[in-house]
Amino acid sequence: MFIIRYFQSGMSLESTFEHITVYQLPFFFFCIFLGSLFLAFLVSILIKYTAVEIGDGYLKGRNYWFIKKRIPIKFISKLYLFRDNGIEAVVADAGQYGKVYILPIPKIR
Repeated sequence: MFIIRYFQSGMSLESTFEHITVYQLPFFFFCIFLGSLFLAFLVSILIKYTAVEIGDGYLKGRNYWFIKKRIPIKFISKLYLFRDNGIEAVVADAGQYGKVYILPIPKIR
């Protein structure tokens, strides 16, 4: 919204930010910080829900739409790499039982 206002005001910083006082700037940056923490929290929850479990002859994980799937290990017919929009995963395909997407653990360098 600030970008649109900036271009509408003829690229003038004074008229773009005329309604924000110096005393409101710390609050503005604090809100940006809190928003960043909230998004990081959402990403961490998303990563937690992509965990895969193996037990009792079944592979339990999430499919492409994050719906929990439970497929028998003995019916897994294909394992292949999946890449789409920056997401890399290994797909365990069990035919009629469905697919489970296994996301790799990020490498720390």
